[in-house]
Amino acid sequence: MEFNYNLTLINELLNIVKKNSNECKNLNIKNIKVFVSNKKFKKFRPKKTSLSYFKEEAKGEFINCAKDKEIRNIFEDIRKNIKRLKEDN
Repeated sequence: MEFNYNLTLINELLNIVKKNSNECKNLNIKNIKVFVSNKKFKKFRPKKTSLSYFKEEAKGEFINCAKDKEIRNIFEDIRKNIKRLKEDN
């Protein structure tokens, strides 16, 4: 039932396009053929990936030799993140 409804809808839409589109005026569609499988579709479910957990071994102790202020701040942010991770463990 639903399949026939969809097929009728496709035919109607093609006729509308043919009437209203200059590019499609010369189309001569008389018949539409479709194939329906009796197999159910499996829903796609992405696999859950687990992040491997590791103990932070770094201590955040390094010499920041960057001369550029922006790069120096980036290294200091890295240091803060390492120390925060170390405290969490």
